[in-house]
Amino acid sequence: AIVPVLAAVFAGGCNIFGPAVYFLGGPAKTKALYKLDAKRPTVVFVDDRSNKVPRRATRMVIAQEAERTLAGEKVVQELISTQSAALAASQDKEKATPISEIGRSVSAEVVIYATVDQFSLTTDGQRYSPIAVLRVKVIDATSDTRLWPDDPNGAVVRVQLPPKTSELPSTSAARFTAEDELAKQTGLELAWVFVDHLPDKTIKGPE
Repeated sequence: AIVPVLAAVFAGGCNIFGPAVYFLGGPAKTKALYKLDAKRPTVVFVDDRSNKVPRRATRMVIAQEAERTLAGEKVVQELISTQSAALAASQDKEKATPISEIGRSVSAEVVIYATVDQFSLTTDGQRYSPIAVLRVKVIDATSDTRLWPDDPNGAVVRVQLPPKTSELPSTSAARFTAEDELAKQTGLELAWVFVDHLPDKTIKGPE
């Protein structure tokens, strides 16, 4: 980074401060797609009714990583535990509990609701190419209305990790590790929907 700054300084003559600020400032952040109301208690709930995610624990990793990131960025004053929402959703197994009702049951006014469309370590059954696809909505639990997006199907969040190898994990332990890595990145990118962030930030997985 030092060389480009010096080159810009010498090339610009007396106009030093403009180029220096540009290079030292780093890349521009990607803007949040939706700004949450900071004053309203909010909960993250990841729903996987089609069982796209192999393990329930992995699904929880997605939600908790999103929760952790949102908490770290302090986008809302009160973030309610996603585990509480998952527990509330599991109470009535005969029928699906309405999302707004899940929110109210844990004292949340807003629910970040994500459904899993795809979660896999491979796209063709042979090569290692981790991919996850979520559909995200923001639900007002008090009025039982959708705050965002306008599309009733939700906003699509697509996550694809660059594979370190072309071979699929050969053991259960390796597969679980790979799934958790994908889940963490998926949760991070779910949170990014609501956070200004650097576009190339990626969770570092195991080597």
